Amino acid sequence: ANDYYLNLIGFTREELEQKQVSWRTITPPEWLPADELALRELQERGTCTPYEKEYVRRDGTRVPVFLTDALLPGTPEQIIAFALDLTERHRVEEALRVSEIRFRTTFEQAGVGVAVLTPDGRWFQVNQKLCDITGYSAEELLKMQVGDITHPDDLAATQECMRRMQKGEIQSCTVEKRNLRKDGSCVWVSVTVAQVRKTTGEQDYLIAMTEDITARKQAEDAQEKLQLQLSQAQKMESVGRLAGGIAHDFNNILQALMGYGRLLVDTLPRNSESYTYAKEIHTGTQRAATLTRQLLAFSRQQVLEQKSIDINDLVQNLLKMIGRLLGEDVEMIFKPSAKNLHIFADPGQMEQVLMNLCVNARDAMPNGGNLEIEIHDKVLDSSYCAVHPWAKPGAYALLIVSDTGTGMDPATCARIFDPFFTTKELGKGTGLGLATVYGIVKQHDGLIHVYSEIGQGTIFKVYLPLTEEAPEEEDMFLPQEIQGGTETILLVEDDEVLRMLACRILEPAGYTVIVASNGEEAAEQMRPAEKEIQLLLSDVLLPKGNGQEVFQVFHQQYPAGRAILMSGYGSTILKDGFWDSAQGAFLQKPFGPQDLLTKIRQVLDAPVPDS
Repeated sequence: ANDYYLNLIGFTREELEQKQVSWRTITPPEWLPADELALRELQERGTCTPYEKEYVRRDGTRVPVFLTDALLPGTPEQIIAFALDLTERHRVEEALRVSEIRFRTTFEQAGVGVAVLTPDGRWFQVNQKLCDITGYSAEELLKMQVGDITHPDDLAATQECMRRMQKGEIQSCTVEKRNLRKDGSCVWVSVTVAQVRKTTGEQDYLIAMTEDITARKQAEDAQEKLQLQLSQAQKMESVGRLAGGIAHDFNNILQALMGYGRLLVDTLPRNSESYTYAKEIHTGTQRAATLTRQLLAFSRQQVLEQKSIDINDLVQNLLKMIGRLLGEDVEMIFKPSAKNLHIFADPGQMEQVLMNLCVNARDAMPNGGNLEIEIHDKVLDSSYCAVHPWAKPGAYALLIVSDTGTGMDPATCARIFDPFFTTKELGKGTGLGLATVYGIVKQHDGLIHVYSEIGQGTIFKVYLPLTEEAPEEEDMFLPQEIQGGTETILLVEDDEVLRMLACRILEPAGYTVIVASNGEEAAEQMRPAEKEIQLLLSDVLLPKGNGQEVFQVFHQQYPAGRAILMSGYGSTILKDGFWDSAQGAFLQKPFGPQDLLTKIRQVLDAPVPDS
């Protein structure tokens, strides 16, 4: 025996030569049949088939060996044996077996889809998670290529990724794409592909990990929609402030036109041509005032005269007028709610909302069609609002105006409430109708939403908060006679034309008028303690102070005095609780002479508030 064999079995040469040990004594019993088979082959052929067995070493440990035997020529009783220690090989094989088990466990139990693919994109090994994501069985996937389940719109990006890896430009890549499931639905996935190359440098196979990102994509889409809605709201808010400023300046101009126009109408002979001209001027001014009210409604700075009204009655009273606006080609259907629904709203502005929506519907049906007005009571809960970001929880009266017109695409729907945006021909619309509706609804703490499809018509849904307060019975026979008085009025107005106009209205009515053009002049006029002033009539925006500051000085000097503040803006320009300490009122420009005289008497004749 050579040294290798001696080291293998752990015995010395002397022990072998003295026959203290033989191949039989170091062979475990279970391996003796293999040895017997080898001996028979030796006797028959002179050689035996190589085989594996184990030896028991001197220290009692076992060693695996690879053994082959042969008879020495001319000596039938002598055998030469070749033994190879398999310990290291068995260790490597065991490590490979454990590694294979670990890989298989990881492969099958991975939280993402894992697959091994050929360079041309064919699967030859897939795990269960990938089957769950795609909806196909492993057997089905192994007959398919990646492109077979890739959405057509995403196929080019997938192919480009694989092409670049095949050329060696990149070692791996990640693609977000849509896969087509077996049931026809789409699933968003993120696929990371890495390549394994042969020693020659050629591409051997690909390993792909697929993660289902559908939930993430849905969340991103929802976030994007919310961001767009926020941007839209911010844009509308900015444009609203601009519109409010334009309306304020325009209202000051209209104040002079309306006031002097009305004075002309009241003083000129009715049968004169000048009277006709003056009347047209006054009528045109009123139309312009309506436009500025629309701008203020959009900017949410319009003065509201809110009260409890029944929305069914409001719509019912407008049906005849709406019918005349629609014409004979449009059939109108009104479906009131089964019970009375009370909302706290400005009746005039609610009428404006309904009229604008109906006119918009009519214009969308140039060849005629159907217009339907419905009223329902609706409760929006938190679960509904979670799905519809534009909504907020509460109980509402739901006004629905639907038509069978041309409809709108999503891009048009997204801009439909923008001021000055119109789909009508030049000169056919101002682009303020639906912007006004939007402003009025928001000013009433309501919600508005539009649904539309090309060729399917449009549905506007207006949600107005319900109130438990019942509508009051109105006296329809209010006295129309305008009375003047003898009180002294401090008039504070920075516009000289408007100061002169106010004096020409007030002085003929019997009032004594003291004028000031700014806050400092107003304070000067109030300084003599013996001067009696019963009413402050002041613009809100003034040089050297403002109307609210002037009122504070006036109230200290004349605690029992009354006040009327005027502005081209709405009453929202005043601080909250401004009138809590004294009797006063707000008058929005533009207003006519009778409006001013009536408001003055209402304020002066009102009872003294409780202190």
